[in-house]
Amino acid sequence: MKILAIDVSVRGCAAAFWDSQTETGHTLFEDTDRGQAERLIPMIEELMSEAECPLSSLEAIAVTRGPGSFTGVRIGLATARTLAMALNIPVLGFSTLDLISMKGSDQQDLLVIIDTKRGDYYGQIYGSSKREARIYSKEEVESWSGQVMCDEVPDVLLLAKQAASLKKDQWPQYPATPLYLRDAETSKPKNPFPAMIVETHT
Repeated sequence: MKILAIDVSVRGCAAAFWDSQTETGHTLFEDTDRGQAERLIPMIEELMSEAECPLSSLEAIAVTRGPGSFTGVRIGLATARTLAMALNIPVLGFSTLDLISMKGSDQQDLLVIIDTKRGDYYGQIYGSSKREARIYSKEEVESWSGQVMCDEVPDVLLLAKQAASLKKDQWPQYPATPLYLRDAETSKPKNPFPAMIVETHT
């Protein structure tokens, strides 16, 4: 299965391509907090050119849906949904925290956190004590006795591999909708997924 994966939810701008049949993958990442909306489509085109694979050959798109940067989450989802619509393929949304947790040890309880830049954290506990994602205070994080993963950049190639490993009847469990743990500070846009012009080439 040929998968394109996108992440703009935490820091920077990342895209990966994975072909499960040949087990080959390609990844591009730019560590920038600005211009992701302008850079993401050119990055995807560069990635697919590097992989020598046309966009039209993609079978699904995977994208992180948050929690994380409100703007980044919207950019990633809008791009993924627009591309998927143009190519008539499914788009799958994955929790950013879930994806980061896969880089940690599964031998102990793990607290994955993302700095909200507002004095607290988006977080979720994994392992035997797994709980729902929520906002964690600085004091709660400091008092946590287990392993902590903070502000890790999601592995976008791992995201592509995870999507490729799913069976079709599992796809509905991965909606391409934003996962927000609280409302944005600014007013929400009338159209949270603005239209984007995407050219597909065979």
